Amino acid sequence: MEVMDGGFADEYTKLEAYCNELKVSNLRSDVSVELSGEALDQERRVFRRIYVCFNASKVRWKVGCRPFIGLDDTFLKGKARGILF
Repeated sequence: MEVMDGGFADEYTKLEAYCNELKVSNLRSDVSVELSGEALDQERRVFRRIYVCFNASKVRWKVGCRPFIGLDDTFLKGKARGILF
């Protein structure tokens, strides 16, 4: 399967194209991808984080939600380790 579909590391190279497509198809949405600065200094592209907030979500938040922000997290186990908020 990995030969046909590629490994999970290959998917990170497609994130910038995905972000650009989101910006085109969802106008006024906030989309950004951050790469590791240390890796960029070494002329490598290493994914660090991504932020996506669709315009429809922003509009509904302002119209219908009460002013409350809650955060939750989970630990990622497996090949991609870390904390997902």
